[in-house]
Amino acid sequence: IGLTGRLDTIQAAVLIEKLKIFPDEIAARDKVAKRYNDGLAKVAIDGATITGGVESRDDEPVAGIQNLGAPLTLANATVKSNVVSDAFAPAVGAGLFSTGASVTIRDSVFERNFIGFSDVSAVTSLGGTITVLRTDFVAGKNAPGAQGNFLRQKGGDLTLQQVRITGDHGVGIQMDANSAADELKATDLVID
Repeated sequence: IGLTGRLDTIQAAVLIEKLKIFPDEIAARDKVAKRYNDGLAKVAIDGATITGGVESRDDEPVAGIQNLGAPLTLANATVKSNVVSDAFAPAVGAGLFSTGASVTIRDSVFERNFIGFSDVSAVTSLGGTITVLRTDFVAGKNAPGAQGNFLRQKGGDLTLQQVRITGDHGVGIQMDANSAADELKATDLVID
């Protein structure tokens, strides 16, 4: 569908003046877009309480934090992951699910509450680099008999410093290397 129309003299005069400054308007928009992109390129979460997973079998399962590629720093946070049955996919319900990103976790607590069998981790990473500093991973009140891991890294590097894992009933740390270059480094690691 088209429209045949024409500008009157006043409309044409305004448009001519607007076209003269149009490149400057585009440059100003690009500057604002760059500022947003730079600001969102690295995500930092400080001092939050985050819950992932489900409370009942009828809830839709989600990760507490889902990071799809942006560098992420998580500090001074309490992250809870809850799963109530084995009906969900392995990545679902993770406190933190990350793919292909650089993630730093420091001075935080991850609490895992699994009711029934589940293969979900408090932290699941598919590629990228995970660094965990001065952080505790604890089994919550509903964790007895739970399966799964506190930390699961599939490809990429995992570095742990001053990390405590308490009350785990599955595998505390699972590292699935995709290549010989993938590394697991741990100092001051305590598993109770």
